[in-house]
Amino acid sequence: MRWVFIRPVNLSPYYDPEIQEPLGIEYLDAARRRHGDAVLLLDAAFEEATETSLGRRAAAFMPDAVGFSMTTAQDIESVLRIHASCREALGANEPLWLAGGNFITCEFHQAARRLPTCFTLVRFEGEQPLDELARDWSSGVRAAPALIEGRGVVRLDDCPFPVRPYAATMHERGWAFNLQGSRGCCGACRYCSSPAMREATSTGWRGRSVPNVVDEIEQLNRRFGATGFNFVDEDFLGPDVSAASRARQFREEIHRRGLLVGFSVQVRPGSLSDAAIEDLAAAGLCYAFIGLESDDPKDFKYWGRPWVPQVWRYVDALQRNGVQVEAGAMPFHPGATLAGIRRFATALQHHDLLNYRTALNRMDAMPGSSLHRHGVAEGYLDPDRTGPQPLPLGDEQVRRMHENLERALAPLGPPSMHAVTSRPPLMADRRMASSTERRLIELNHIIRYLDAAVADTFFALLNHHEVSEPDTARLVAEELRAVNFGLSEQACRDLAKHGFVRSADELREAIRKDAHG
Repeated sequence: MRWVFIRPVNLSPYYDPEIQEPLGIEYLDAARRRHGDAVLLLDAAFEEATETSLGRRAAAFMPDAVGFSMTTAQDIESVLRIHASCREALGANEPLWLAGGNFITCEFHQAARRLPTCFTLVRFEGEQPLDELARDWSSGVRAAPALIEGRGVVRLDDCPFPVRPYAATMHERGWAFNLQGSRGCCGACRYCSSPAMREATSTGWRGRSVPNVVDEIEQLNRRFGATGFNFVDEDFLGPDVSAASRARQFREEIHRRGLLVGFSVQVRPGSLSDAAIEDLAAAGLCYAFIGLESDDPKDFKYWGRPWVPQVWRYVDALQRNGVQVEAGAMPFHPGATLAGIRRFATALQHHDLLNYRTALNRMDAMPGSSLHRHGVAEGYLDPDRTGPQPLPLGDEQVRRMHENLERALAPLGPPSMHAVTSRPPLMADRRMASSTERRLIELNHIIRYLDAAVADTFFALLNHHEVSEPDTARLVAEELRAVNFGLSEQACRDLAKHGFVRSADELREAIRKDAHG
């Protein structure tokens, strides 16, 4: 068969400077090539092409099947335009039209309603469904059901390494290569869609063997000179009982092969230990995202998460080992109080974790999650709305605090996001080249003054809401917003001066859109 896999333009209204590889369709590309099929992979972000040209390029390949990777509902308009362009160019040669990815898996009813009826929707993992479609095709079957629910790959070591058509671009721009050492998550958070995926596919967390993961790292290092890697795993270390052993194996395998690399991971607090932290740091861990979320055990119980009382000690241990820590935090949630928000924000600031994202984050119910289903059933979430939906804040002062905070911090969003996403690749590079140290110092200086402005804004507004001064708080929010506009202008100049953004004007335009809508 001849396949085209496409990642469309995601028309998110929010500024996000981070471009990651389309790892999902790169895996599917490799799987089909293993079977002798011909594959064309197109990515709107890397190609910097119009939807019309992407559609025509797809048609010129004379495909038997065209598949779209859809992350959110913001992909829909782009998919429709590429589909129309491709269909017009193909004329009477109608291929199989497929769509998969997180949006299809979690919101397939919405997808079925908004995509053309000729599309087959592929939920969950795609390797097995595409195998079955290819077998049908070779048997002369030229149709597919409207919905296919794929089973999860059990032995991930059996998957070929993903095709890397954008490796040269990644290397040229100094970006980290994406890696997937596991699929699934051990957690059962009520606000997350992962538990529903696990139930539907009958597979929980699955890890590739450590030697297999390091085989891919070594291959990328030899072929492309790659030294910086970003693990996209939801749950890097896996089950708590084997997490320390996996970290030790990873360090030993990296050292046995003489690899000098830097990498980023996402971990659950429960999978950490002092030994695991030391082993990962020795292997090259430079950046870790930890889901802290709250500092109140009662919140964790309601959210379906185990409480890890020593989590701040693990944060300290990571930082002592030279690892940059970023936190998942949800200070604003249905049970939040101003007292709890102050306590948690103070702890975050003490550990250098209070920033634009952690200060503002509000709990959303992800489509497919337990809290999303409950909210729809109870009538406070909209069943026809796509994407995550914010859960209502129970305390009126908390609600007003979040509203004022959003307005006051809006100018700092794009420069803060741009700066923080620039840091992991630099930290990885620092292990290989001391010349990177100066640039990292410059970047950290920018991040520090932006984070300081976030903290000043946060606690100034909190002070007014704690004494029930909503009118005064609104005026203070406007004053702080004006100050933050001035600081965001300084950040634009500094980021451009040191080469972290192509143009200060591009970043100013993002600020204008985010702050003014």
